Parts: sequence; C-alpha cells; structure tokens
Amino acid sequence: MNTKSEKAITPDYVMIDPDLQQDTINKQGEIGFVTVINSPADDYWVVFDDGEIGLYAADALLVVKHEHQILDYLIENKEKLPLQDYRKLENIALLNTYGGDTQQKKALKLAAANPAIRDGALAPVALYREPSREPGPER
Repeated sequence: MNTKSEKAITPDYVMIDPDLQQDTINKQGEIGFVTVINSPADDYWVVFDDGEIGLYAADALLVVKHEHQILDYLIENKEKLPLQDYRKLENIALLNTYGGDTQQKKALKLAAANPAIRDGALAPVALYREPSREPGPER
C-alpha cells in the first residue's frame, strides 16, 4: 500500500543514482519503491526487493523522464545515437507512458542496464516534485 505523506509528482519506482558517493546501504544503481515522501524535509523512504529500506534526498533518486522529454532527446540526437540505443529509448518512453507499475519498473531496469542511454532516459526526482503543500480540509 502506498503511504506517501503528500501528493507529489513522483513515480513509485526510482533508481538510486549510480554516481551517489555516500549510501549507507550501498544501493547505487538499484531500483526501489518509494513508500513515504516528506518533501519539506527532502526525505524519500525507498524499499528494495531484498526488503532493505533506505532514506534518500531527492537529488539521489532518478526517475524516467516524461515521454515528450525522451522524444525531444531522440530528435536532437538522432544522428549520434546508434539504432539500438534509439529503440531502447523509444521502448522506455512507451513503457513509462502507457504501462503501470510493472512497466515503469521495466523502463527503469532498461535504462539502468544501458549507461549510454541514461542521460536521455533518466532525470533526478527533484525535477518532478510539486511544491510542498500544507494539508487542508477535505472537500
């Protein structure tokens, strides 16, 4: 069950930045599920497949970019990208846009497995957060 503490534009699955210098549980490059977000404190609790839980700041987490951003990247780099990488980026965009949680995780795994396409496919979660909001009365 998703127990996010506030609404945020954050996919449920994230990848820990492979270049993260300090990670107490050594999950750089791994994919986990965001269970709790406390945006004012910049705290993201992430659980991994092995059951370990880590606390991360938004700048340590990567998510799949929006489809239009990936497509823009493809257009801008079509001459430079090998066909194989081009197709992988297309697949990532489609999986993330039209799929559910399982496809979102597949998109992240595909990007994680291919360092050459990470810049075109992934962005820090901080770019997709909504501004913090105080809880208000329900309508």
